Amino acid sequence: RSVVQAVSACEEAAERGEALLPQLDRGSATAPAAFDALERILVSWGDLARCEAELRSQQNSAASIVDLGMERQRGLTLPVCRALVERVVRMGSMRGEDGVVDRFRSLMDQDWTRRALENIGVDVERVAEKLAS
Repeated sequence: RSVVQAVSACEEAAERGEALLPQLDRGSATAPAAFDALERILVSWGDLARCEAELRSQQNSAASIVDLGMERQRGLTLPVCRALVERVVRMGSMRGEDGVVDRFRSLMDQDWTRRALENIGVDVERVAEKLAS
């Protein structure tokens, strides 16, 4: 049951993030909304990755060969995650919403965030450079 919930949460977070992108581009959504969507994606991705690791650790169980579709999830999540990262950094600095950039810096300081971003395929060092400038 928790596996199904983790997959659903990850898909839903990516879909909501993707739906937010046009609103961000039109200026009808805010940098905090972009940050919240990004954070939901990272949390749900981390939960899904933990579920996969737990299943794979059950060596003498059928659960150890379950495919959660991580590559498919990564393919759905990566473009949305990259776009949200870019918009959080750009909007946060353009609109003087330092609080959002500060929240993102704090989030990036956490190991689980870095692992999730790296696992999804985001270049964490490049993001850190953007946040520093």
